[in-house]
Amino acid sequence: MASNYGNLGNVLKTRGDLAGAEEMYHKSLEINKKLKCPEGIASDYSCLGSVMQILGNLDGAEEMYRKSLDMFEKMGQPSGMAVNYCNLGIILRDRGELDGAEEMHRKSLDVNEKLGHLERMANDYANLGIVLQTRGDLAEAEEMYHKSLDIAKQQGFTRIAETVGTLVEFLHQLAVENIDENPYP
Repeated sequence: MASNYGNLGNVLKTRGDLAGAEEMYHKSLEINKKLKCPEGIASDYSCLGSVMQILGNLDGAEEMYRKSLDMFEKMGQPSGMAVNYCNLGIILRDRGELDGAEEMHRKSLDVNEKLGHLERMANDYANLGIVLQTRGDLAEAEEMYHKSLDIAKQQGFTRIAETVGTLVEFLHQLAVENIDENPYP
């Protein structure tokens, strides 16, 4: 029953009904707590965090992701840990806490490398690229983007390849504009 509520939450979130999704995730959480199902509870916290993040409630999202991460760490579930590291990295980046964001994305990448999750690795490299670009480390950002692109192209992850390709083009445009403005570095 809890998983049905969670699945309904996912459908509603995809449709943009965030209030409905949140309600379903809370119902799922309530059932998982009664059943003492730690995997379900951890997953529900992460889902609630994603709704809060979309709504702009970064504090609430961070709290949910940290609760989820804590539970996945205690259960020794690296896949769940990696997802939450990534989510926390995005929250921290959005707040401008770039060192913390980089740390979280590197933790996610480390776990995903060990698990062989290539799609998640491609996302982790892209997220690291965004953090590094935001910090102004353009050469290192481009390196991360190319690592992401290499995996995405080799594995046929079209959506990732298109998104990261756009980021690389933007990065190159920034470099051209910088050269035009300051030809003598």
